[in-house]
Amino acid sequence: MRLSKSRWIIGVGLDRRIKLLALDVDGTLASEGNQVTLATRKAIHQVLQTGIVVALCTGRRFRNASYIFKSLGKSLYSVCLGGSIVKDPNGNTLQAMNYSGKDFVKVAGTVQASGQTVVAQCDRPGIDFFIDGSRPWNLETSRYYEVNHSFAHWSSDITEEVTLDVLAIGSFGDPEEMSLLAGRINAQFPGEFTVHVMKSVGPNSSYCEILPIGIDKWVGLTALAGILGIAHDEICAVGDELNDLEMVKNAGLGLAMRNARPELKEIADRVVGRNDEDGLVPFLEELAAAGPGGAC
Repeated sequence: MRLSKSRWIIGVGLDRRIKLLALDVDGTLASEGNQVTLATRKAIHQVLQTGIVVALCTGRRFRNASYIFKSLGKSLYSVCLGGSIVKDPNGNTLQAMNYSGKDFVKVAGTVQASGQTVVAQCDRPGIDFFIDGSRPWNLETSRYYEVNHSFAHWSSDITEEVTLDVLAIGSFGDPEEMSLLAGRINAQFPGEFTVHVMKSVGPNSSYCEILPIGIDKWVGLTALAGILGIAHDEICAVGDELNDLEMVKNAGLGLAMRNARPELKEIADRVVGRNDEDGLVPFLEELAAAGPGGAC
């Protein structure tokens, strides 16, 4: 726990003035799939009624993040694809940070050389991602395509067809395969990319997310805060995975879920409950009671 920054512990607060609440989705806001519990929905609506801005900060594509809006009954600002794109509540793009064509080709080539499938996430009308069709898919990739094929573009030569407007590169597989891929990217291109391996949907399934160095959820979140005129120390960020680390570490108030990775809990100002036990609700109620700019 970051005692050097603050004295937040479970159930104890400090004088923090929050105007922007940034919530990770999977493992934080959502309990399973795209579901947000009734108690959590009510508490978020209470926060919104005070005028505090709530934003989703997720590794998901915008379309998948928008499913959460339906569960909440409210559209929100969002920072998607690990921080590479920022959207307003109407789905308009406020900022996008793309791969260079050169970087896309070399990362995609390394993913292919590792025997894995390239998933090139983008933000085109009707197309959320391009998927490499030049080699057989593993079970996890097939499952991802089956669920999302309506918004996918199958590509026979992805490094030739897709060189611009790629926001994130990903690959699906079992945890060992994805860890090996992450190690290969880091070894081959030291200091050039940020690589995270996260649990994905399905049994024993992981997702390897590869972003250009300097792009993460905190970068996207601070871009949104700048647009809204909100200072960094007026941001509260909540998460559970390693791709939440920068925003939890740098926000004015950083929270980790009890089900979070140990590394995240170690640097968080405060640890709240589990995502599958309405663990956010007490804090959300506390924040709503304080109101925007009020002490929390």
